[in-house]
Amino acid sequence: MNRTITIAIIALIAAPSASPAPASDKPGASSAGDNAAVREVKQLEEELREASLKGNVAFFEAHWDDNYVRTNSFGVLLTKPEALKNYKTGNLKYSRLEFGEDRVFPHGDTVVVSARVTVKGQYESMPLDGVFRHTRVWKKQPDGWKVIAYHASRITHDDPDE
Repeated sequence: MNRTITIAIIALIAAPSASPAPASDKPGASSAGDNAAVREVKQLEEELREASLKGNVAFFEAHWDDNYVRTNSFGVLLTKPEALKNYKTGNLKYSRLEFGEDRVFPHGDTVVVSARVTVKGQYESMPLDGVFRHTRVWKKQPDGWKVIAYHASRITHDDPDE
């Protein structure tokens, strides 16, 4: 159910675009505005990775939208205050976050990022180690880019045909 809600949110966000822009890894396929958005969001993704490793709550307070929704890899749906609490209390700690296979999809004032993430950490009392696929949705606001939605799923195998 939570996965369905997250997918619906992403679909609604992308719906205003006439057609989705190609992924940023295809040269010459995006407009100059899309290219600037992709560069800005890629920089923010790196800053977010560093903030996650350091537990930098101030970064999340500034860059998560007030209506931010997060579905973590355990399937738990969290609001911004709930997700911030995990960092503030130390319930969520990362010692390793390696992003790879990044795909960035600009849609006007919205950018969707999908990446493969190798994680080592802890969520509450449970180990949070493994390889995950995450999707993060950034939306341009008057005061800058904000994350409006996030979803993570554990990768159990790499063969899409199985």
